[in-house]
Amino acid sequence: MKRARKLGEHELERLELDRAILNAVRTGRVTLGAKRALAMAMGKRARLIIIASNCPMEIRRAIEESAKMAGIHTYAYRGSSLDLGRATGKRFPVSALAVREPGDSNILSLMEEPKVEQD
Repeated sequence: MKRARKLGEHELERLELDRAILNAVRTGRVTLGAKRALAMAMGKRARLIIIASNCPMEIRRAIEESAKMAGIHTYAYRGSSLDLGRATGKRFPVSALAVREPGDSNILSLMEEPKVEQD
């Protein structure tokens, strides 16, 4: 028999973020794909951009620079593009996504909360 293991703090945060991403995809307006997320950043049409950990570096830099100039918050997702794809409810990898409207999701408030580190 397998023993259930406790989830760590980082895993719980990721589960909460994954739920918020799925909710945003279902009820809001989310654009999938690195090239489209870059276009959203350049056009100042996104409110948040989430980038997978294995997104190609040149694309990541371009998205981050464009988002910074546009005043759009970016978030480095701790999982791979496959994990981010699963979080959106899709069966394909997603290197980046742009949240235009969060819908019923609390994703924007999750990104604004300061993380307090405990010793």
